[in-house]
Amino acid sequence: MNTPFVGAFEGRLVPFVALLGAVVGAAAVALSPWVAVAIALVVGAALLLVSRWLPGLFLTGLGIILAGYAFFGRSFAYLGVAPIYVGEMVLALSVLVTIRTAARQWLKLELLIVAFMIWGLARTIPYIASDGIDALRDGVLWGYALFALALSVTVRREHFERIRGPYAFLIPFFIAWVGFSAGLSYAQSLPLIPGTNVPIVIFKGGDMGVHLAGSIAFLIAGLWPGSPGAASLLVTLLLPLWLVSVGVAGSLNRGGLFSALAGWSAAAFIRPPARWWSAFAVAVLLFATAAVVDPNLDVGRARTVSVDQIVTNMASVLMSTGDDKLDATRDFRLRWWRDILDYTLAGPYFWTGKGFGVNLADDDGYQVKTDGSLRAPHNTHLTVLARMGVPGLVMWLLLMFGFGIQLVRAFLASRRAGAVFWCRIDAWLFAYWVAMLVNTSFDPYLEGPQGGIWFWAVMGLGFAAIRAQQVYAPRAPRAATPA
Repeated sequence: MNTPFVGAFEGRLVPFVALLGAVVGAAAVALSPWVAVAIALVVGAALLLVSRWLPGLFLTGLGIILAGYAFFGRSFAYLGVAPIYVGEMVLALSVLVTIRTAARQWLKLELLIVAFMIWGLARTIPYIASDGIDALRDGVLWGYALFALALSVTVRREHFERIRGPYAFLIPFFIAWVGFSAGLSYAQSLPLIPGTNVPIVIFKGGDMGVHLAGSIAFLIAGLWPGSPGAASLLVTLLLPLWLVSVGVAGSLNRGGLFSALAGWSAAAFIRPPARWWSAFAVAVLLFATAAVVDPNLDVGRARTVSVDQIVTNMASVLMSTGDDKLDATRDFRLRWWRDILDYTLAGPYFWTGKGFGVNLADDDGYQVKTDGSLRAPHNTHLTVLARMGVPGLVMWLLLMFGFGIQLVRAFLASRRAGAVFWCRIDAWLFAYWVAMLVNTSFDPYLEGPQGGIWFWAVMGLGFAAIRAQQVYAPRAPRAATPA
């Protein structure tokens, strides 16, 4: 968004501001190095704010970290220097992009995001003094929503076209990577991220299930560049490997299994896969074969990769399975979730919640980690309720239902208008978003950068797509004026 003012500022005042910042910064070094660093950051932010390169820099940086989070999970989040990591660096760019476009007309749901963030900030500030960095880390649950706002006003149609190529290029590599990384992450001698005790690869079945859902939805929606026939052949060829990867992720994590299946189902529901019956037939045949052969792979964990484990994981959500670990985990979470409902819906934290900063596991009496690393229940929706009270939960639910409804309405309007490209984009984003909501119901997926940034990025792309498709929205007929 290169306005005449921005162009004039960039051409005439930028050198002056840079020189002034250098002089002031050099003088500040004599007083305090930290003052000089602060001045340098302020000057750098001011220059970026009016630079025509800011949107491209933000989108490029975001694309890189999204790919890193998808492949390497939480370990990629530790790149940087504490407490400033790669996610926070790109988050700063999202703040500048949002400020630069603040005068733009916002969608109603985007205003709801702003309200949700304001309430989250109000429930964080009182606890910074007592809980310090923990309050800020917990606050990313609402803070990462800045990515949605920044993407919504930055992404245009041509960006959606550009996304297809890189994403399609990465799909085969990612599907193959899932099984490999599962075995690699349990090796005893993996290198560590410099300056940390975190290995370079961390495998989480739930996170992998989400991106497996996004991959298959991309293929079902027909977004693969090239002819439909070539895309149909490709998905048929990739499906066996995709099913194996889902089997690995689903055996090791219930959330990963249900996320992948939810993404597939959502894409098939919103866009009937008439051209993909061959792929579904292959899937049924492979699953039947696996059920007969019943392969069993021990990856060094309590759960094995097998058809029997997948069936047990699915059943454990609704009933006792005889697997002590699965049943105990389910009962533990259900007790904790009931306690959260009690002290919010019918207790003293109805309006405010417990805020961001307090360790909910310690405060609620459900800490099971010797290092106290468990901080929240494995359900982001209930975390919102526990930390932000009923007002926060109401805004959260309105935002989630509103986004889903708006995206489906945009899909239907574009289908009526014959805008096939947008139908495919809507189907892909809808399936990705559904998979994330499913996973975050089993895991604190949105409380970390590898999940939270991805989630809000998908919502931001959804808002940008909805805005681009408003031209197809049906308008009420204009009332006739008297002659």
